[in-house]
Amino acid sequence: MSLNTALVQESFALFEKNPNELIRAFLDILLSKHPTLRRLFDHSNVDNFQESFFRALGLAIKHLNAPETLESQLLDIGLSHARRGVKQEYFSPVCEAMLEAMASVAGDHWSRELEEAWDELLGVMAAILKSVIRQSEMPVR
Repeated sequence: MSLNTALVQESFALFEKNPNELIRAFLDILLSKHPTLRRLFDHSNVDNFQESFFRALGLAIKHLNAPETLESQLLDIGLSHARRGVKQEYFSPVCEAMLEAMASVAGDHWSRELEEAWDELLGVMAAILKSVIRQSEMPVR
């Protein structure tokens, strides 16, 4: 992985300071652009989603240099997504909305380099989660 790990780790502190702001911005952006995805968030409260999201991001950052560990850590999250009806095609708009929300929250700290680093990390996470969902959709023989 060619990801700028130091940059991701440093910038994560920007979002940890006020996780509510990031999650609310993310949900506002995502659901205004893709209102059909609202059903995925209606059953959970924002605090639970925020906690789960930051736990997943923390795991990803912790295991940036250990892809096998990251994959095993995200397995349960992927299975939970599959049970809730998350489809593979949802990840692109979710990642785009998260990047837009991060840029908004980071303000003047946001840069092209930060965007590229976070885009890569979110892409890695999405690929793992989509793989779990794809496998869960396969018929049992």
